[in-house]
Parts: sequence; C-alpha cells; structure tokens
Amino acid sequence: MSNDQNQNSALTTARPDPYFKFITRLEAMQIGLLTSETELQYSTRTDLVLTVPPGLSLKGTLFDFFRLINVIEFKSQSDPLNLREYVRNELRTDLILLQSKDEEFNNILNVLVVSRFPQRFLDYARSKGIIFEPAAARPWLWRNQVVFQNVVIVVCRDLPLEPLYYPWLIFAPTDSRKWREFVLRLLAERNAFFLEKLENMRPKEYKEMAQKFIETARAQGLVITPEEEAELEQAHADALAQPSDPEFLASLEDLDIDAIGVWLGPVIEEKPEKLVQKLAKLTPEQKKKLIKMLGNE
Repeated sequence: MSNDQNQNSALTTARPDPYFKFITRLEAMQIGLLTSETELQYSTRTDLVLTVPPGLSLKGTLFDFFRLINVIEFKSQSDPLNLREYVRNELRTDLILLQSKDEEFNNILNVLVVSRFPQRFLDYARSKGIIFEPAAARPWLWRNQVVFQNVVIVVCRDLPLEPLYYPWLIFAPTDSRKWREFVLRLLAERNAFFLEKLENMRPKEYKEMAQKFIETARAQGLVITPEEEAELEQAHADALAQPSDPEFLASLEDLDIDAIGVWLGPVIEEKPEKLVQKLAKLTPEQKKKLIKMLGNE
C-alpha cells in the first residue's frame, strides 16, 4: 500500500478516536517516516506501524524515542489500557519480527499511546514483576523490556505544553487540567489546525473552554470592547468553520485529505449512523473518487 493510500485510510477506521491515526500519520509523513499496517486477523490489526528510513534523524521531533520499526496502539480516554489490549500489541510486535527476516527485536519498539495515566495496568504489571519506569526528564514516557520486547507507554496527559507535542496533546483526557490548559493555549495562539481537530472531536468541552477564554481575556483587559470581543469570536468561528455539504461536494474534483477529515470525522466519531446520509449526497462518480482516495479499492 502506498504512503498516500495509507494516509487516506486513516479516516475509514471507526476507532475510539479516528483522528489519532490520521494526525500521527500526517506528522510522521511530514518528517519522512514510512507508514504501514500489519494484520493477522481483524482483532489484531494495529493502529499504525512507523518505520525510520536509513539516515533519517528524529532529533527534535515527536518521535525521537523511536527505534527502527515502531508498532503503535492508541487507547483513548474512554478505552483505557488493560492486559488484553497490551497482549494484542505484543502479538503485533512479534508478528513484525516474524515477517522481517533481517530484523532483530532490538530494532523494534512496542509503542502504547494512552490518553490517561494507566495506573491500574501499571499496578497489575508490577504485581507480576514487570516494572515500567519513566525515562529521565520525561515523565510522560514509561519504558520497560518485557522478555525480549522493548516497550514504551506514552501518556498524552503528561506531555509538555510545547508545539512539538501538539499532535498527541489533543488526545489528553478532556477532564484533565492539561487538556484545559492546552485548549486555552491554542486559543491564545489562534492555532486553527489543532483547534479544528479539538472542536470536531469534543465539541461540547471545546465550546466551554472557548467561552472561558473569552471571559479570561476580558478580565485581563485583552478584549476591551464588545466589538473586539465579537471580532475575536468571529475569528475563531472562521478558523473552525467546517465545509458545508455543497462546499465539500464541489471540492471533490480536487479532493483534500484534511477537508475529508473535517467533513467525515465528526460523523464517524459522534454519529456514525449519519455517515450513510452524508455519503448518499455523493454522485456515483464522486463516490468512486472518494473510495479511490481513501485507498479502499
């Protein structure tokens, strides 16, 4: 499967958070990582496999802890890491080794990206003698070698509030201080790309934080007049405006993957039953183009 097909397929999988694969794949491809998937059967399909090509330096990137081949699984705020899910990604990592004749376990990394801190899982692992420890100066990155496998757990809630980590900070739990601080930071920066993703994934929580931002700005004198407040609100609305169905359908002649994400993402995440209604608005030719771009031929 080509890189383009891999990127587009991120939006067709109804996972707890369909944006994780899309955002991570997009970030990875921008810095030159190779993307793929592995599958033994449906229940063992991995979220993403990222491979570091020869000569590529990951210093200063979100992925600077990676090894040569990285088998990634994401657990959302409502789907915490447990033993069963851990074993699944362990199996996927074993499968990668078996399929790669020239690779060794030392070059392969089992990566578990979790929204919440997995206290129950870590306590259970410790009771069995498997002890994960945080990396030096990185309280968000927990490491261990389980038998022959190298394993890391990335905790989105504990990532630093720095642009480098924005792609995974958007998956911090919405009831955490970190998520609230992150939203306020993005609003202050007018960061349209990530604000759009947050608004799509968690519209109710996002709107509450956007209102808090307006109130805080007013209290600090950053928004002096009602006119300035209205201008700020309109600027956010413009930045987050989603294409209407007519606008999106008109753009199918020149499809854009991010436009697809904005159009279909909220439907897949919140109201999957409306997906059929959305797709029914496409002409047969448009459906063919959409299917081709999503890599489902």
